[in-house]
This record gives sequence, C-alpha cells and structure tokens, in this order.
Amino acid sequence: MKYTSIILLLCSSLYAYTASAQSSLNDIEKTPVPDISYMQAPLSAEYSQCNAQSRGMTDQLLICLDIEYARHEQLIRDAVAQIIDAPDSIEKDQRLDEIAQWWQDTEQHCQWDAATEGQGQRLDAASCRLNRAANLAQKLKHTTQIGQ
Repeated sequence: MKYTSIILLLCSSLYAYTASAQSSLNDIEKTPVPDISYMQAPLSAEYSQCNAQSRGMTDQLLICLDIEYARHEQLIRDAVAQIIDAPDSIEKDQRLDEIAQWWQDTEQHCQWDAATEGQGQRLDAASCRLNRAANLAQKLKHTTQIGQ
C-alpha cells in the first residue's frame, strides 16, 4: 500500500512534468509578436465599458471585440478609399503595399485554431486583430493624403 502511494505520486509528478514540457514546446513554436501594435492600441471608451459589463463571459467579450473591430475596420476602409482615389504614384503603391503587409503580418501573428486551442486563445487572437486594426486606423488617419 505504501509503495502504491509513492508510485501514484511519482506518476502524477511525471505527468505534470511532461504536460509542462509540452506546453513549453507549444509556446516556443508560436512566433513572438514583432512589436507592441499587436498588444496595445487606442480603443474607445465604449469598448472599455462593454468589457466591464461583460462580466468576463467569453461570448459577451467577443461581442465587444466585434463591435470595436467593425468601428476600426470602417475607418480603415475610408482611409484606403482615399488612398485609392489619389492619382497613381510610387508613393500610393508603397502605401497600399504597406497596408497589405500589415494585414499579412496580422494574419500570421493573430491566429486561433479552433481544433487545438481554447477560448482564452480565441480571445487573445481577437484582441490581437483588434489592436492591429486600431493601430492601422490610427496610422492611416495621419497619413491618408498622398504627398504628406
């Protein structure tokens, strides 16, 4: 009986160690974000209020994220439309290429895999995309005019 308890303790310790090692390997496989724009952004007071009222419920938090994301997405669409309406130029092409690269980087670093990741990672990915959109909207707000 004494040895059974020790064996069980040893096995449970070994299981915890291998689970921890696997978790560390999964973290290493994820590419770290290149800059702060994936983690911080100027977001609205309404978004903060929505989050506070969500009581930490995932479905409510996702609604808050979606509403704020839609707001920034519209700002981006408006700014891109202004850039597209500008006369053709190297600067215009460069701006559009930068925006395309911004979205490509966002897709690479703000992913969620429903098959292997949980709700926490889902919220992290949605928050990452929101931060990137908000930062892009802010950047475009100040640089939409070609020749500035």
